[in-house]
Amino acid sequence: MMPMLCRSTKILHRMSGVTLTTPLLVPSFSSKGFSRSKKDQRSEIGKIMSIASEFVTDVYLVSAYDIHYGDVQDGANLPMTPEIIFLDSGGYEKSTDRDYSDVVDSLPAPNQWDIDKLSTVLDAWPNEVPAVFVSFDEEEERKPFAQQVKDARELFKNRLHLNLILLKPETRDQKTLSETIKVAMASAERLGGFDIIGVTEKELGNRMIDRMSQISNLRLSLDAAGVKSPIHVFGALDPLSVCLYFVAGAEIFDGLTAIAQYWWTPAEY
Repeated sequence: MMPMLCRSTKILHRMSGVTLTTPLLVPSFSSKGFSRSKKDQRSEIGKIMSIASEFVTDVYLVSAYDIHYGDVQDGANLPMTPEIIFLDSGGYEKSTDRDYSDVVDSLPAPNQWDIDKLSTVLDAWPNEVPAVFVSFDEEEERKPFAQQVKDARELFKNRLHLNLILLKPETRDQKTLSETIKVAMASAERLGGFDIIGVTEKELGNRMIDRMSQISNLRLSLDAAGVKSPIHVFGALDPLSVCLYFVAGAEIFDGLTAIAQYWWTPAEY
């Protein structure tokens, strides 16, 4: 029988004094899947964010890729400034993967993307705009768990915003996180020092029970190692999934489907 691992965690953003409290639902904004202007090839995501600025006030996720290429404004000029912003690394825009919530298959973003361009966006991010930086994700290159941890620490070194390591399959042949999580479970203490541990819903497995089991195993291993950092499930923001993953031990959920934002809030936990 799967244990009940639901909990609430508080993470202090030291520069601003803002406290991130879980469980947390994070609406996401991405150029992937949206049409582009025939005039300048800009994605319509910027217009959507402007419309959403009236009611998205607490937290949201935006991509460093979209900021770098001007599809949305930079950190100092975003149309809405919530208490904290999750700054994704741009891997989703460049990937060929399709989230479970997607209505149509989306083509990868057309422009080049690498860790140097991501670092440029992170370097320019204003200190006064609280953020969570997400580790670099490159679909074409997979790395062992230990190297993922090492690279994430190097990226976040001397950066004062909160950070999130996004765990990925170790090889291109692996379609799920099964092997990565096995290694992580055996050396969970290596994840100490990261503010948040991230996984993608699709890479957790094909069945709901498998995905819940993976989250539960990772959470139990982190607890045993004394690592209290919450688990963030990327691409999971529908009412049923949120509840099930929360029971399994995850605490933060994001996705391009924002219906859950208005259905369940941390105040109701």
